[in-house]
Amino acid sequence: MAQTTYNSSLNTFTEGQLVSDRLNSKIVSGEVDDSNGIALARFVGATDAAETLFSNLYSNQATIVFSGDLITSNSVAVSIVVNGVTTALSATVFNSDHATTMGLIEAKLEAVDGILSATVGGASNRTLTILADPETDIYVSSCVVTLGGSQATATLANTCTLSIIGPSVAEELAPQSDGSVIFEDTEAVGALRKGNIAIQADGAIAVSGTVYVRFYEESAANKKRGMLSTAAGSAPVKAIALTAGTYKVEQVMSSSALGVLAINNV
Repeated sequence: MAQTTYNSSLNTFTEGQLVSDRLNSKIVSGEVDDSNGIALARFVGATDAAETLFSNLYSNQATIVFSGDLITSNSVAVSIVVNGVTTALSATVFNSDHATTMGLIEAKLEAVDGILSATVGGASNRTLTILADPETDIYVSSCVVTLGGSQATATLANTCTLSIIGPSVAEELAPQSDGSVIFEDTEAVGALRKGNIAIQADGAIAVSGTVYVRFYEESAANKKRGMLSTAAGSAPVKAIALTAGTYKVEQVMSSSALGVLAINNV
């Protein structure tokens, strides 16, 4: 018998599906540069200047900015989280001068597995910039200065430094053994530069609402890197806002459900 009634909540889209006319969409192709592979409808970033190598987004940079110089008898305790595992560095005691002490902290950070580099710079050499190995999430969970005649305070931040390209577009792919569908490392993947795409978020986003893209992954199925988010989050920051004027929510989004996002097509 022919079906005559339909559930109003029936989802007519599949994740990563182009909702607008493909001829009016712009898709750029790149090579997957990520051993984790890239899932459908995930925002990707370029790992090269030519923007031909695409990776998942990662929390790949953290910074510590001190409000003043480190002084005699100061003790600096730093904890950093690498892929969810916290490492508490042994306290760094002031040695000779501010620059020397910052260098000691820098060396301890660089010795942590998953840290690519730590560099002292910024105004008066009060900033430590920490870069992660590829495919690694990092953030500084705490940095506290104690002892001495006075104590500088530390401002902490983390971000993703990759140039954001766009979400990966659905193609015909064979599913993995666990049922997931991903673009494998070194395979070609298309990313949407212009057009409308079916995509999910971690919460409610109204039509024309502000959209963030997650670069810090959590365990929940709707909080994976490259998915949309309702806010930047805190401790650590988990997402970055898309540039105003380059996107629009065309169909309201709710947690884990598919909505429609217009990219450079507003």
